[in-house]
Amino acid sequence: MPPQRARAALARAIAVLDAAERRRRPVDLVHALGEVARAYRDLGEPASAAWYLQQALQQACTLGGVDARADLLCRLAEVEAMRADREARADGDA
Repeated sequence: MPPQRARAALARAIAVLDAAERRRRPVDLVHALGEVARAYRDLGEPASAAWYLQQALQQACTLGGVDARADLLCRLAEVEAMRADREARADGDA
């Protein structure tokens, strides 16, 4: 995704997160946090994406089901692998 589109997606995701926080519905928060994480991942910022996914995971635990948690854990593993790859490349350049 081009950076300009990714930044616009992040701005939209943050606006949705703000609205979800006002509604205080855990399912909305989980979805919104996940979308912010996706936008950060698309911007190439896996550490920020991981933070938002961890927040979403905490909220998902209040919902009781396992599907959302399993999805979030997979997404978290993806961004952590992305972060590890980036760190390994940086260490190789040093």
